[in-house]
Amino acid sequence: SSGINAEYGRDHFLTMAERMRLLEITDDRTAVLAFWEAHNVVNKRLSVVEHDPYFPKVQFPPASLCDGCVDATGRFDTAAIFNFLLRHYRRVLTPYGRLRIMGRQSGGKRYPM
Repeated sequence: SSGINAEYGRDHFLTMAERMRLLEITDDRTAVLAFWEAHNVVNKRLSVVEHDPYFPKVQFPPASLCDGCVDATGRFDTAAIFNFLLRHYRRVLTPYGRLRIMGRQSGGKRYPM
């Protein structure tokens, strides 16, 4: 059963990745925002079919983490989202040390870590 769910999730993600052209992205900012969008698409779909009290399927980030990420009309502000994601994930530790989510963006711009 979990194998079937994992296979379904994988297939759904691959279809979405193809539709969003994720493999064609060449700059970091676009990649970060595309994967953020993909995460929210999956969470929205899963919120209808499953309830997980430990990992609720909500749109990320919630206002409790980033009150400036959503405007007065309820739409996400992608500039604010991008800056939030940089700040939020730069503290993530991996077995290899701190996670480096940003390299060089096309045009040579470097984002601070």
